[in-house]
Amino acid sequence: MRNLIALTVTIFWCGCFAQDPLFTSTQQSLAYLNPSFTGSNGIIRNQAAFRNQWPQLSGSYVTFLNSTDVYLKRIKGGLAFTYLHDDQARGTLTTDVYSLAYAVFFFDE
Repeated sequence: MRNLIALTVTIFWCGCFAQDPLFTSTQQSLAYLNPSFTGSNGIIRNQAAFRNQWPQLSGSYVTFLNSTDVYLKRIKGGLAFTYLHDDQARGTLTTDVYSLAYAVFFFDE
């Protein structure tokens, strides 16, 4: 019984911090949603997304995403740097995520 309670608490605790922000405009956050798009256009690309959910309420959810990716022929792949800032309920839970992604291209010209 004790193990079941510990497992339930662990699953609930991990689930509280596993929520990603949702973006309705998926074309403006390609490298964030799927890192395999990194460098897919062949040049430097910078994409930004901003979401202000429920702005009329006192504790709104504000999320900002900026992603820059580039195709590098020398490494035969793409590199992306992504920054995500998520502010829930005006500072109650604030998250900053920095990520680096690499996508290899097998069929390079």
